[in-house]
Amino acid sequence: MKIKTILLLSLTVAFISCVKENTIITEGEKADLMSKLVGDVTCGSTASSVLIFIDGEIGEIEAAVPSEHSLCFEPVFNNAASQTARRHNLHRWYKVTSENDLQTLKVAEILAGLPLVRKIQYNSEVEQVKSEMIPFEGAITRSTSGGTVFNDPFFAQQWNLHNDGSITSTAVSGADIAIKDAWTICAGSPEITVAIIDSGISIINEDLKNCLWINEAEKNGEPYVDDDGNGFVDDKYGYNFIKNNGTINSTAEGESAPGHGTHVAGIIGAESNNGKGISGIAGGTGNKDGVRLMSCQIFHGSTNPTVENIANALIYAADNGASIASCSFGSPAGDTFYYDSDNLYKAEAGVEYDAIQYFIDPANANCPAVKGNILVFSTGNNGKNVAGYPGALKEVIGVSAFAPDFLPTAYTNYGPGTNISAPGGDYHANPASPSYSTMILSTVPNGIKGAITHTESKQYGYMQGTSQACPHVSGVAALGMAHALKIGKTFTREEFISMLLSSTNEMNSRLTGTKVTKKIENNAYIDYTLNLDDYYGKMGTGAVDAWKFLMQIEGTPSIMTKAGEELVVDLRDYMGGEASHLTYLGIDLSDTAASSLGISSDPIIEKGILKVTCTKVGSGKITVRAIAGGDNLGGGDSIGGMEFSKEISIVSRPYVSGNGGWL
Repeated sequence: MKIKTILLLSLTVAFISCVKENTIITEGEKADLMSKLVGDVTCGSTASSVLIFIDGEIGEIEAAVPSEHSLCFEPVFNNAASQTARRHNLHRWYKVTSENDLQTLKVAEILAGLPLVRKIQYNSEVEQVKSEMIPFEGAITRSTSGGTVFNDPFFAQQWNLHNDGSITSTAVSGADIAIKDAWTICAGSPEITVAIIDSGISIINEDLKNCLWINEAEKNGEPYVDDDGNGFVDDKYGYNFIKNNGTINSTAEGESAPGHGTHVAGIIGAESNNGKGISGIAGGTGNKDGVRLMSCQIFHGSTNPTVENIANALIYAADNGASIASCSFGSPAGDTFYYDSDNLYKAEAGVEYDAIQYFIDPANANCPAVKGNILVFSTGNNGKNVAGYPGALKEVIGVSAFAPDFLPTAYTNYGPGTNISAPGGDYHANPASPSYSTMILSTVPNGIKGAITHTESKQYGYMQGTSQACPHVSGVAALGMAHALKIGKTFTREEFISMLLSSTNEMNSRLTGTKVTKKIENNAYIDYTLNLDDYYGKMGTGAVDAWKFLMQIEGTPSIMTKAGEELVVDLRDYMGGEASHLTYLGIDLSDTAASSLGISSDPIIEKGILKVTCTKVGSGKITVRAIAGGDNLGGGDSIGGMEFSKEISIVSRPYVSGNGGWL
C-alpha cells in the first residue's frame, strides 16, 4: 500500500494548487473529492474527461451543475438497459467531458460535491504491450517425431504445439500443450467465438480470413448504418474502440507491438490443415470448421486505450457472441504495483471490474455447453513474483510463460494471481545459440517491419511474452468448449475452469537450481541467471495440457506415466472391486494411439493388473474389455455374463509428479 499513499500525496498537491486558483468549494468538499476520486493517477488520463458512478437519474446531476461549466454527460455503455447490465451497474456509469477544456481535476472538483455522484474515476490510459516481431523468412528443418496430423507446412516450427526436443539443444520433449493427439478428438467448432481484445486482426491473412467472426447483417447491410441495431455501425468483423468505428486496422503505424493482435489470433484459431502456414490450436480441420475470431481492437497506432475503451470491448464481446475473451494486456506488477488486492482493483478500476463481471455472468453465456463466458489474461512481462491486474483477479485465468526447455522465462510474472502456465517463447532458451525459432511462430499482418531485421513480414512472424502464453490457454479452452458441444456435455463456468486448471503437467520437479539466460534491461539484453527455486509452486497449476482437458470433458479417466518406464495399473479403480477375478476379453489399442505413445509390445493384464510401456511422450486411449457374471459370455445356448468395457486415457510425459500429475 506504500505506493498508493505516495500517489495520493501527489494528488493532494495537485488538488490544493487547483483550489488556490478556484476557491469555490468548502473544506468538506475537498475531503469529498479525495474520497471519491479513484484510479491510477500515474497513467495518462484523458484531458477533460472522467468517469462517474452515480445514484439516481443523470438528469438530476446535469441540473445540479452550473451551466457556465458546460459539462457533457454520456453513458459509458451503449446497451445498459437489460436486467443483467443493471445487475452489474452498467447503467450507473457515465463519461463526463468539458466543452470548455477544463482539466481533469477541475471537472472532478465540480462533480465531487454532488451527493448523487458516488465515485469519480480517472479515465486512465493503459500502456500498450511492448513486443518485438521477427518476420518469418523460411522453414527451419527439424524432425517431427510421430509425424503431423495436419498438412500446414510450418507446423514443424511450432514447438509450442508439439515439442519433440529438437528445436534447440536445451529443449525438452513434451514441453508443449499436447495438442497433436487432442486434434484426433476435436479440432474446434465455428459455434465457438473467441474475442481478441488487442490490436486489430488482419482480415486478409491467408490463415485467418476463413476464421473471422462475421456480423452478417453489417457485412450485407448499408454502409454507415447500424443494420443489426446493436449500437455499433459497420461492425463486420468486430469493432475499433479507439477510432469508434467498424474499421479494423491491423497495420496502424506507431504501435509498440506491431501485428500483436493478429499474432495472438493465429495461435488460437489460424486455419489448420489448409496447406498454408501454421496450425491454430482450435483452427479446425481445413473445412472451415474452426473457432471464430472476433476483433475487439483497443490498440491502434500510438494511441493508448482508456479504461473506458477496454470496458466497452468486454461488453461488446459478451453481447455479440464471444464465449471466450483473450486479453494479452494489463497493469505492470512488482515494486510499482498499484493494485495489491482484488478489493483495491474493484474500488480503483470499477468500470473495468463491472464490465468483467458482466462478461462472465451466466446470463450472458454464449456457448450452451458452459454456463458463463471465460476470461483469460496474461500475467505480465516484467519478471515479478506477482501477477499484474486484471490477470490477478480471482474471476479470470492468469497465464504465465515457459520456454521450450520447460522452464520459466526471465520475463514472465509468476506467483499470486498466476493460475496456469503455457508456452510463451524465449529467444534465449539456449543462450549459447539464440534463435528466433524458440520464440512463438504465428500469423502477422503482411508488410509489418521487423523490430530487429527490419525486413517486411509476409503473413508470419515470431513474438514472445505472456501475451503469447495467454492465447494458448484461450485456444485450449475453445477446444474444450467445442468438444463439450459435440458430445452434449454441459458445465457451470466454475466446473469448466476447474477442469482446465487441473489438466496440466507438473513443472515443480524441474524448478531447482538455476537457469542461465538473458533478459531485457534498458532496451538491451543482458546476461541473467534465474534462481528456479523462486518459481517452485508459483507457476499456477502447471503447464496446460489439451489432451488431459478433453479427457476431463469426456469424463474419461487418465493414467499418467513417465515415458520409458513400465506403467502398472490396478484395474480395480476402473473395472470395479472384483477386477482381479474378472475374465478379460482383450485390450483395444488403435494404431494411432500405439504410435503416439510408442507402444511396441502388447499391453498385458495379469490378475487385474495392467502393464504397458510407453516409449514416447504422447497420449492415447485404450479400451479394456471383460465379462461381468462368469467366465464366458452368455447368449444363445449358454448361460454366462455380459461384456462390459472401460475406456482409459494413457498420458505419457517426460516428468510425472508423485501423485500422478493430478491435483
